[in-house]
Amino acid sequence: IAGAIAMARTGAETANADQGASRWYRALGTFLGREDRLPDAIAAFEAGLAAAERVGEPTSMAVAHNDLAEYHLRTGDNQAAAHHQLETLEVAAEIGSLVLAGFSCLVAARLAADGDEWAGATYLQAAADRLLEASGHRLDDRISEAAARVRTDAETHLGDAYAAAVDR
Repeated sequence: IAGAIAMARTGAETANADQGASRWYRALGTFLGREDRLPDAIAAFEAGLAAAERVGEPTSMAVAHNDLAEYHLRTGDNQAAAHHQLETLEVAAEIGSLVLAGFSCLVAARLAADGDEWAGATYLQAAADRLLEASGHRLDDRISEAAARVRTDAETHLGDAYAAAVDR
């Protein structure tokens, strides 16, 4: 991973255009995140978001916001995670992206679970599952495990009411 981090950092710093820099910063943030260097990953995603904003490309901005939501959630900064989750959802609605809407709902479900709002967490997780299934998108292992924890914990907290919350 160290070599990939170095290559992504070099690519981001030497990219000839902001669109290229945005992609390199996303790669850098992803590699840093795999090493659990979460503050460094967040800084890379923020740089990628700034580059995407300069280009004005909505999909790249939404992806950067989604990455920031996920990593802020992983650091326990739920307020920042919620801000970026909402930005992701707004852009997803504007451009009609089921994948980005699904990822936004994944973060929202985990935020609701963190707040012991189990019916809401269940509903949001079910919405995420449906959106991502409809788009054919497959989750990476870490996010898949987090989604499974929301489902399991919600079922434990809601008991018999879990099925009704899923079917809402």
